[in-house]
Amino acid sequence: MRYDSATVKGESEGEILALGGCVNAGLPQIDLAEMQPRESQEVADRAMVLNVLVCMSFGAPLKLVRPWLEEHRLTSVLSPEEQEIVLASRDPSESVRNRLRWNIEALWAAAWAGCLVEDFGPTTPIGDQLASLLPDLRVQEPPRRFRESFRTRSPATLLAKLDLFYRAHWAARDSRISGSSNCPFNEGVVHERRKLLEWALNASAEWDDVEMST
Repeated sequence: MRYDSATVKGESEGEILALGGCVNAGLPQIDLAEMQPRESQEVADRAMVLNVLVCMSFGAPLKLVRPWLEEHRLTSVLSPEEQEIVLASRDPSESVRNRLRWNIEALWAAAWAGCLVEDFGPTTPIGDQLASLLPDLRVQEPPRRFRESFRTRSPATLLAKLDLFYRAHWAARDSRISGSSNCPFNEGVVHERRKLLEWALNASAEWDDVEMST
């Protein structure tokens, strides 16, 4: 995919308007030359960590998930905030599990980035097939199947999608600030999906501190 920032910006704005959202013509174009895409394996490893966090949000205990992470050398992928939860002495509280549940949105974005799903946008629901795409922690499935099937899309394709989410994120924030109820985008959903795309295209970004301004 050839990337032209002005064309991509116009296409993103057109899609947002078609979905019923508002656009800000003053938002800048995003230059592909400024991006530092991550290697496919790094994005795949982040997806598997996100899967662990999502499983924990649904009640998977530390005694199940931590040995799996350790066996497959994925504990180093955990961010500092994630380490506090996964390496703790007890299972997370209900409030922490509820917070961990948001990782499912970033996981869905990772599945798209890795060419595992095709239908992905600001309002696209998470597909029922998501869990089957990831290693089954209940049987301690190793990562090999997932890693072999995961191939990140081209930087231009990733950035075109990020451009869309960047502008959708602005629309969601503007709707909240202005008190409008007409925005078609859920701000939390758009934020988490955009975060994965931003991280995948910015190799110097730490997961806990991804730049999410609009």
